[in-house]
Amino acid sequence: MIYFSGHGFRLINRIGDGEAYLATSDSQPDGKNAISLDRELNPLLRRSNLSNLVVMLDCCHAGALLPENRELNRTLLEPSLSAFKEKQDYYLIAACRSEQVAWEDKKYSLFTAALLKGLSQKQADPETGEISADRLFDFVSRELRGKGQEPIRMGVGRSLILVKYGAQPQVKEVEPLLDEKGELRCPYQGLLAFTKKERPFFFGRKRVVDDIKSKLDRLNFVPLIGASGSGKSSVVLAGLIPWLEELGWQILEPIKPGFKPLTMLESLLLPYFRDDQQLLDQCINNQDREGLKPLLELFPREHKFLLVVDQFEELFTFALAEQRDRFIELITQVATIPDSPLAVIATMRADFIEPCLRYDGLRQIIQNNAEYLPDLRGLDLIEAITEPAKLQGYEVTKELLSKILEDIKQEPGFLPLLEFALTQLWQKRDEAKYRLTLDTYEAIGGIVGALNCQADKVYQYKDYEKDLPQQERTEVEKALREHLTFVTPKSGFYVKLF
Repeated sequence: MIYFSGHGFRLINRIGDGEAYLATSDSQPDGKNAISLDRELNPLLRRSNLSNLVVMLDCCHAGALLPENRELNRTLLEPSLSAFKEKQDYYLIAACRSEQVAWEDKKYSLFTAALLKGLSQKQADPETGEISADRLFDFVSRELRGKGQEPIRMGVGRSLILVKYGAQPQVKEVEPLLDEKGELRCPYQGLLAFTKKERPFFFGRKRVVDDIKSKLDRLNFVPLIGASGSGKSSVVLAGLIPWLEELGWQILEPIKPGFKPLTMLESLLLPYFRDDQQLLDQCINNQDREGLKPLLELFPREHKFLLVVDQFEELFTFALAEQRDRFIELITQVATIPDSPLAVIATMRADFIEPCLRYDGLRQIIQNNAEYLPDLRGLDLIEAITEPAKLQGYEVTKELLSKILEDIKQEPGFLPLLEFALTQLWQKRDEAKYRLTLDTYEAIGGIVGALNCQADKVYQYKDYEKDLPQQERTEVEKALREHLTFVTPKSGFYVKLF
């Protein structure tokens, strides 16, 4: 670990570029004897051969190690960022961006005081006793919010463990979560996406959420790309958004493009520009205006804002062509604005990448910024199956778990099928022994049979409104009916029709 607390300064060279230095005891105002971040420290780090490294810089202009201008082309940043881009398990935390001052506060600087507090045993993970670099950074970010500093980080690889306190075993009584009727909430979501409300039941995607958050620390636009039914919306709505809200982000209501994406965007931003509705309309709909840039200049600066565009592929299946082109032009513009108060997350189906590549700005963002959502496998998959039930005081038996893991090997795009089967299992759970069993799983037809049975039931329910006008469909039935409109079996795969 390298920790530096002291003075930093910047000098402007003859071609107008700024260069950052760490001041030594004998450094001079012209940079003599000082440590250059770009020409000395970074090359040394790049040539080092360490299994892991954490660098913490607490000084004015420490953020010069990170990009001041978070533009699309990463290759422009390689000379100053290669150590933290290319080396696995190298992690950087800087006290402030290069244009800010690391304000001092009594005995310690603000950053150092927050750092020491964040490394205390009180802030350790209650289950493991560990403090990781990511956990420390999140704590420091919360401590410095509203104090004129923005700590920044960069790293590739694992979330490094900085401190591990002695184990303090304790038995936790987990209170099951109840619905408004006082009954146990179902911990699985069937065919519906997990949202902030279901966050306690959302397991298995921590690493992906961590990666997206890390990218948002330095990028304004992150596409989340994955196969249909891979859980992209759940990752954002139940994993990322609650975390960002805890860190002080303001989350705009997530939107789907639909037929008129520009209308959706204008309606979303209207509450922030009620006194400038004409400007809002012109910036969004007038091709001759500067796009979102004038609007972003008026955004409050005390918070970071997030725009979520869910089901981005609707731009190519539903949206009017002229609205689609302008919408893509506007949101990709966010990626080119340094220190934009607004960031964008877009969930994209992998089979719609090709039409996205026709737009230069969008193509660059996908090439440089995208986070790809892999299949849920290994321990993450086991966690997603067992932990929601455990939270509600139930056990997924070993025999059931083994059978499920065996069955899903044969099913491409298994996640919706799995979640639906688990929902059916929960409804037929063994309430006497508090468990989900293999016998019940086989009775409902397994992974595929559970959905097929329910699909037949819903699809044949044609006269339901006429015969049972007072009976409401469940949320699962509504979602399944919608899927049956767009999905048809073909060669063992599920193909959406448009």
